[in-house]
Amino acid sequence: MPKTAPSMVTPRRARKAREGAAYRFLGDQPYTEPEDPLGHDHLVERLACLIEESRSSTPFVIGVEGPWGAGKSSIMLKLRERLARDGLRTVYYNAWTQEGRRGATEALLKTVLAALDEDILQRWMRFDRNETWKRRSVSLLRIPFVALAARLGLGNAVDKVWDRLEKDVEVANDFHQRFSDAMREWSARNPAGDEPGLLAVFIDDLDRCSDKSVMEILTAVKLYLTVPRCIFVLGYDRMAVDELIHRRIAQSAAVKGSMYLEKMIQVPFSIPQPDCDAAGACLDQYLREAGVAALFAGCEDIIMKSTDANPRRMKRFINVFLLRWLIGEATGTEAPPELLALSLLLNLHDRGFSFLVERDFGVIDRFADYARISRAVDQAPNAALLPAEIRSLITQREYFHLGVDTESREQLRESLRAAFPPSYQGYCQDERLCELVLSLRDAASGVSPETAERVAKASREATERAAEAPPPPGWLPATCKEGLMAMPATFNPRKAAGASAVIQFKVTGPEPGNYYLEVKKGKCTATEGEHASPTLTINTPSDVWLKIMRREVDATTAFMSGTFAFTGDMGTLMQMGSWFESY
Repeated sequence: MPKTAPSMVTPRRARKAREGAAYRFLGDQPYTEPEDPLGHDHLVERLACLIEESRSSTPFVIGVEGPWGAGKSSIMLKLRERLARDGLRTVYYNAWTQEGRRGATEALLKTVLAALDEDILQRWMRFDRNETWKRRSVSLLRIPFVALAARLGLGNAVDKVWDRLEKDVEVANDFHQRFSDAMREWSARNPAGDEPGLLAVFIDDLDRCSDKSVMEILTAVKLYLTVPRCIFVLGYDRMAVDELIHRRIAQSAAVKGSMYLEKMIQVPFSIPQPDCDAAGACLDQYLREAGVAALFAGCEDIIMKSTDANPRRMKRFINVFLLRWLIGEATGTEAPPELLALSLLLNLHDRGFSFLVERDFGVIDRFADYARISRAVDQAPNAALLPAEIRSLITQREYFHLGVDTESREQLRESLRAAFPPSYQGYCQDERLCELVLSLRDAASGVSPETAERVAKASREATERAAEAPPPPGWLPATCKEGLMAMPATFNPRKAAGASAVIQFKVTGPEPGNYYLEVKKGKCTATEGEHASPTLTINTPSDVWLKIMRREVDATTAFMSGTFAFTGDMGTLMQMGSWFESY
């Protein structure tokens, strides 16, 4: 056995080996293990019993409906295994993997026909006695060749049946009756105990296909395959398939894809949302498999809330967290797991808010205060009737200039508007985001002093350095401070090649403050405060510069009209417009 190269045995790997722990990504394959954290086994058992008791009602189509990642494939595979144990013949067809390979109708029909006995298919290829002598003669001449070809392995019966269907219109038109006869014979030959045989066809990932393939598959099921002793189980996202059908057949907005599905699906089955216990058990299992259970102790409820307890989204969160954390650790720039998890959780919900958090961790505390006070103000007619904990919070913070005992509801709202960025009002309308932020703040208050210090240190470092990632598409700063602190994310080092400058902003008006940008060696950083020796100083009202950053006002026009002024190097002022892209 070759020896391991010394360079591959890093100190971290050696430490992890000693600890006996290992981190690993989670796959997205359907879950079919014996453990059943989401309670799917119970659903599968009930559904299987109903199917077996409904033999006399065949044919029928069951629709397993749920959003992406809800566990449709897992349920269908478990159901297939359960039915097979009772002697039912099952066929599994993944519509997505067949996309683009051949016609969807051909692929599906061949898959179903392959479940029948070969001699049944061989008889299918022969013509009936009442056909013309000429065509019958041609058929009889082909029989010896077909038999010889099958014996020598020169083809298969399914391909020959399909070839016959393509070339003979009469046979194609009569497919439904011929398939019904073939199923009757097959069912008698392959009983499931004391009952006739039953064929269960599973069609998965229908919602991932093109609208053309979806319509071809549904049409094939309806016109050709819905015969006695045959059932179909289709897995799909209802909203996605509705849209695909509507795109294909609708002539007006009044025609809905759901109307078409109602004619196709006799038994729609929506996967129920897992309860807290089931979702918690599922998440615990994922965390253990990934080796990160210790990092998220006490935060499980927050993860479930932010991911809607969707198994795929939970896995995705764990994978992204693990990747970003380990890459950061390897480069020596990692934040503690608590801070990174917070950023990722918020990113799953709102990219704009996460963009603010990654640049200033204090946003969480300030927004949590805003959310609590705003909700209390909406429910109390004046300050005197506010809950005691809210009154205490107001007096502890330096957000308000009026006495809390004398403020009316409108005065409190005005104080809120003056003390917090305008964007907070919009974010506060999102109940789910508010609950997530408040939960995270509550969870953070219960951590150990050591963890709190780690988070505080990482927060200071994150605030001091400008994030390199660009803002999310469509994001615009809601305040002057937000825009200035995010300017490094729009910096173009190629256009600022060789430049070295410190640009000081002295901001007045509704949002007074001091900030400076430092451009050096192809990088740009933003810092709150005053620089000892700036190259250029811009004196501007906050609302003026905010409009310039949002591209609502042209900077040259604003300068010529005297709405802002500068001192220092005019050349830097003239060039800096090209150094920064728009948000």
